[in-house]
Amino acid sequence: MAPSQPSQARHTPTRALKQCGGRYAKPELIQAIGRGRAVNRTADNPLKIDIVTNYPLPIVVDELTTWALIQPTDVEIMRSRGAVPTTYRDMATAYPDLFTSEDAARKSLTRESALDINGFTSFGGQRLKSLTL
Repeated sequence: MAPSQPSQARHTPTRALKQCGGRYAKPELIQAIGRGRAVNRTADNPLKIDIVTNYPLPIVVDELTTWALIQPTDVEIMRSRGAVPTTYRDMATAYPDLFTSEDAARKSLTRESALDINGFTSFGGQRLKSLTL
């Protein structure tokens, strides 16, 4: 007997289904935020929470950002993987998923440097991860 295969069905959520999902998702998100026990924290040990959701929540927001602004730069990705080669050719060789060629590595890092020079992504040597409104 052949193993059963999952069926390929199309599903388009209805408005009522979306509203129902939101009804249950919001309380769960609020409960998850409460699990951090902010009442047990002090000014020296603050609770920081990142919330990624499409649902409006009844909470005070300190910082608002976009997904694009919190993405790591290519240099940060290389650093997180343990090594930042010193030549563009070595970067392309070590990280073919980031750079297709030596020229691509040069252009990417030049673009990132231009952002830093213009003050869009750095402040005091620290890269800003979000936009405060």
